[in-house]
Amino acid sequence: MLRRAVVALAVLASLPSVAQADPPCGAVEVRMKPAAPDLQIVVWIEDTAGKVLDTAYVTRLIGTFGLGNRPGAALLKSDFRWPYGRREHTFPVWAHRRGKTYPKVVMGGACGNSPQSACPWGTPCGGDCEDSTIAYHSLVSSYEPFYCSPSGASRVDAMSCASRGTFSKGAYAPPTQRSLYPPRADITRIDPRVDSQDALDFVKQNDLVAISAATPPAGAPITPPVTWFPAGLAEGDYVAWVELGQEYDFNGSHNHPNQPDSVAAWDFEGRQSIGQPSVLYRVPFHYGPDGATAIATQYAGYSTWDGSDGVLHAPDGTITTNQPGSGAGRLGDVNDGIDVYRVKVVVGHCNGALPDGGTGPGPSSCTAPTPIEELSLVPTQTSMQLSFRAPTPPAGVNVSYYAVRYLEGKEPLGGAQFDTMVAGPSLPAAAPGAMVSGEIHGLMRQTSYAVAVRAVADCGTGSAVVSQVAQTAMPKFVTLSGCFVATAAFGTEMASQVAMLRRVRDGRLKTNPIGQLATAVYYAMSPPIARAIAGDEMLRAGARALLGPIIRIAAALGD
Repeated sequence: MLRRAVVALAVLASLPSVAQADPPCGAVEVRMKPAAPDLQIVVWIEDTAGKVLDTAYVTRLIGTFGLGNRPGAALLKSDFRWPYGRREHTFPVWAHRRGKTYPKVVMGGACGNSPQSACPWGTPCGGDCEDSTIAYHSLVSSYEPFYCSPSGASRVDAMSCASRGTFSKGAYAPPTQRSLYPPRADITRIDPRVDSQDALDFVKQNDLVAISAATPPAGAPITPPVTWFPAGLAEGDYVAWVELGQEYDFNGSHNHPNQPDSVAAWDFEGRQSIGQPSVLYRVPFHYGPDGATAIATQYAGYSTWDGSDGVLHAPDGTITTNQPGSGAGRLGDVNDGIDVYRVKVVVGHCNGALPDGGTGPGPSSCTAPTPIEELSLVPTQTSMQLSFRAPTPPAGVNVSYYAVRYLEGKEPLGGAQFDTMVAGPSLPAAAPGAMVSGEIHGLMRQTSYAVAVRAVADCGTGSAVVSQVAQTAMPKFVTLSGCFVATAAFGTEMASQVAMLRRVRDGRLKTNPIGQLATAVYYAMSPPIARAIAGDEMLRAGARALLGPIIRIAAALGD
């Protein structure tokens, strides 16, 4: 999904030992080290009969931002924070085995959910509700809080995704159509003139946001480890699974075609992205009061490349095994001084105690940590630096880490909203009184965000939430291309109205001296106007109304 980079990893002999404390009584830790950048990961637990018991961890593109269930055909091309295309091939083995379904999201909005559906004013939605293209969805698009304009379209901070754009959030397909992935959970507001009311229901359907985490960096063990706190799990044998999805991971056997954009003029956008399918690691382990460890050193198989089924294909020569960061090498080897592994499961020792009354080891309850102190936020244009003072926890309570979450908004958020917010960095525990700092990246400019921090004990209990609000800085400059004011008014150069004006500019204005003068004056005067319009929904609406007659003339001239 995001830009791929080349990562150089040390050979196994030079890997340092990684010492980690044992998990608390009854907790199950799944330890691993991503070796590929932007790696998508899901971890789940099954019984020995293959029944999925619980999902313990999922990266936030699937768990929060709806990557698997959003508008746009599944096999459209991709790029940095590309806005469309349901990526059903990210974790197909997990999705099919889990078997939970959700309402399917397709292109649409207030105008309906298909090209044949009618807009409130009576005209059909037409191409604006077409799933097979990234272009011309302005009738069903509004401000987008996360995904970006394709880089070749907006040319506005394309590699940082720092500028506002408008895209379709989608609408529910007919009830007979279902998805194996949840819709996104980060939509906090809609524009009822263009958006479907379905978008407000997305978060209610999403049951994974609480276990979602930011994509971990490559080259270091996930810290803190993935930790599962089972409730009342009986002593016995179980299996931990890890599925790893990665775009742009090509080899000689896996370089699959993306679906061409149905609007040929926009098929130049994006990149071919479908290479090697998801790969899986399997770790059988015993859950009991005496604790246990188990490891996997080799991958267990791979999925069908397009995600059309949940088949686990046995390891074979089509998957790369000898290249760090690719194929089975999406996880790196870890040497913790005891084992060398790709995935390690550690069950916390209960010292013979059975806190749940004898039915199984189960994690014990513990006192909540003390909330953090002196939270401070320092925004930049596209990030938020945070710092706070580590508190003194109650006697016998050990803080494992500090969980950071955020959400666009102008009011601080409390504990009830914490698990529905977007996962930020997890910051390591510190000595009482020490200052802890971190940074949230990839934010939109000139936008207010509520940031919340919670101390988490080693048994999983969280403290009260401390939250503050800050606004990211205004851009010092913005480089716009094409029709400045029109692009700001409609949110993207992919709007059909902007395309009409561009054709008139190139075909008529630039071909004569008077038109060239008018174009030069426009380019000199419009950038500051465009900046003001882009940041205000009322000004954008007014600009669209003023441009309406010009666009109708442009359409007539263009045809």
